Amino acid sequence: MNNDLFDKKEAQQYLNIFGADKMGCLWEDFVKDTSQTLEKVGHQSREDIRLKFHSWRSSAKVFGLKSFVQECENIENMVLNGENIENIKKIVDKCKKIFHNAQKEADQFFNRCANGKISNRK
Repeated sequence: MNNDLFDKKEAQQYLNIFGADKMGCLWEDFVKDTSQTLEKVGHQSREDIRLKFHSWRSSAKVFGLKSFVQECENIENMVLNGENIENIKKIVDKCKKIFHNAQKEADQFFNRCANGKISNRK
């Protein structure tokens, strides 16, 4: 599946580099951390918000989360440009929805890694 939420080709490139076992574990860790932190990130300082979305932008690219990557970049730029914090929080809320929708699509791909369907895990 290659669409605005999840780019299977991008994810497959990194899967080929890291291998299924490692990629499945990385995905599980990424989802857990991102899901938990997204709920709190709107209450952090502007700089903490910028740093978190900067980090997510590069990590999410590895997992093929195209729309999430774009929104992370938008939020990072909004902070850098001194945008009103309330406007930033609105985009953070939009970003949460995008992440959860993209996660559903990516889970189908990455769960194959974690469950051993494309790895040597038993």
